Amino acid sequence: MKIIFDKVKQGYTYPITKSNLRLLFQIIPDKWKSGINTVHFLGQTPTKSGFDRPVNKIFLTQKLNLSVLGLDEKEIITQILIELVQDSGMYNNLRAVKNNKLSKRQTKAIQEIINPYIDNYFQQKTSANNT
Repeated sequence: MKIIFDKVKQGYTYPITKSNLRLLFQIIPDKWKSGINTVHFLGQTPTKSGFDRPVNKIFLTQKLNLSVLGLDEKEIITQILIELVQDSGMYNNLRAVKNNKLSKRQTKAIQEIINPYIDNYFQQKTSANNT
C-alpha cells in the first residue's frame, strides 16, 4: 500500500506516521481495508474536503483521501476507521447516503464497533515504543 503525505506549512508535522498507519492496518479486519491501494494525506483542513467528514474513500481510484490538518492522532485514527467500517460492506445500515454524512444513530453504532480497535492501536503503539 502506498502512503503519500502532501507537504504542509513549515513547522507543522502530521500527528501520524507511515508506521502508525501500517500498525493500524495490521490490526483491523482485512475486509475494512480491501480496495485501498493508496492512502493520501492531502495537506488540507477537514473543511476543505467538501464532505461531512475528513476521510473519504474513492472507489474508482482505490484511494483513501485524508484532509486532517489540525486533527490529533486519535481523531485521525477514529475518522479513518469510521470511513473504513461504513465502506466495508459488512454493515449496510451504517453506510452514509450523501456527502459522507452519517446519522447520529449510525455514528454511535460505528463508534461501538471501532472503539476496541482504537484501544488496541494505542496499546500496541505504546508497547512498541516501550521496547
